Amino acid sequence: MIAAQRVEKVNAALKEAKRMAEELPRVEVVIDGQVVGLADREIARAVAMAIKFKKLMDEVEEQLSRYKEEIKLLAREEGIVVRPVRFRIKGVGEVVLSAKDPSVKILNAKGLYEVLKEKFFEVVSFKAKKGLIQIACDADSKEGKEIREFLLVKAEEDDTVRVTAKKQ
Repeated sequence: MIAAQRVEKVNAALKEAKRMAEELPRVEVVIDGQVVGLADREIARAVAMAIKFKKLMDEVEEQLSRYKEEIKLLAREEGIVVRPVRFRIKGVGEVVLSAKDPSVKILNAKGLYEVLKEKFFEVVSFKAKKGLIQIACDADSKEGKEIREFLLVKAEEDDTVRVTAKKQ
């Protein structure tokens, strides 16, 4: 019964998305917090559909999270302690329950390097934070000029698209 209701909800969302595609909302183009115009019909359609499907995905993701938690709880209650364990429906899919990797934080990078030598760079990764990226990309900054010799700065050639939807 509950599964049928969920399928019905997805079908209703798809119908709503089709309706939205036909009845396009007004889509503002906002740059630096200022409305600079309205999006054309094609962009408006794509934006409306992306937001609609993001809402649907958020709802589905929430349901999936609940089922994952339920599976963990029920497996513990059943005494299933071996990890990883697979729960399979042949030809349909499977759920794998596995132990999480432990969290490791480096407390002394220099000491770790002294022990590992060159292997250090194979097992440890560094990621630049936004502040370092800003300094490195500031053409007028003396500090930026000095640190660029230690960095590889590469501009990305593709845009990132992030969709957010207001919860109802």
